[in-house]
Amino acid sequence: MKRVIALLFTVMIMLFLASCGEPADGDDMQWDPRTADTVNLAELPKGAQMIPFEQFKSGFAFVSNTNWEEPPATYEEVAQAFGEEGLYYAKCDVTEDGITYKTYAWFSDEEWLDSTVSVAVSFKVDEETGKLIYYSYTSQGIDYTDVQ
Repeated sequence: MKRVIALLFTVMIMLFLASCGEPADGDDMQWDPRTADTVNLAELPKGAQMIPFEQFKSGFAFVSNTNWEEPPATYEEVAQAFGEEGLYYAKCDVTEDGITYKTYAWFSDEEWLDSTVSVAVSFKVDEETGKLIYYSYTSQGIDYTDVQ
C-alpha cells in the first residue's frame, strides 16, 4: 500500500514539475501554466552549481529518507545536506487552497546517460513562519536504492 501511495505521489509531483519554467535569473517572473516551459533535470541550467557526487549522494539520501512520519525538514536542512543552496525555479511557484509551493534543484557533477544527476525538491511555504517545509522530490539519474 505504501508503495502504491508513493508511486501515485511521485507521478503527481512529476506532473507538477513538468509544468514549471526555467530557473530564476534575478527577475521575479511568475509561473503561468498556459506558457510555462518544462523543468529539464537532464540539462544543467545557467547558474547551477555542480556538487561533487559523494556530497550530492549525502544530500539525496537526506531528501529521499524524509517522510511523513518524521518532523518535516526545512529548506535550510535540505540545503545543508547538499552543502549548497538550491537553484530556485521562480516560474514553478504555485498556490493551491491557500498553500504556496516553491521548487529548488540541485545538480551533481556525475553524469547519467549523457545528462546530469539531479534532484528537484518542492517545498510548501508555512503560512505563519514563512519557512519552506519539505513537500516532495523528483530525481534524474539517481533513486532511493542508490543511497541505501
